[in-house]
Amino acid sequence: MADLVYKEEGKHCAFTDLAHYDGYYYLCFRVGDDHMFGSSHIKIMRSNSPSGTWKVYSQTSVMFDIRDPKLMMGPDARLYLHTYDGTGGNE
Repeated sequence: MADLVYKEEGKHCAFTDLAHYDGYYYLCFRVGDDHMFGSSHIKIMRSNSPSGTWKVYSQTSVMFDIRDPKLMMGPDARLYLHTYDGTGGNE
């Protein structure tokens, strides 16, 4: 695995999940103002191999306290992203 996949100055990047799907590796994580509270979003990166080059694949467009991203395979064989709404709203 690469030593450093992503860094954003002044942001807290953590709470990762990794999945292999349809020939690619997907890495998701939370990018926030700090460890717990404040504005945040989920970034998804993709690579052909764990030690290869990682590129931003997608990111959420919401900017609130969103946490703990998890990648999971659905019953329809599609890859889904599940998150927790830290503001106490809906997931």
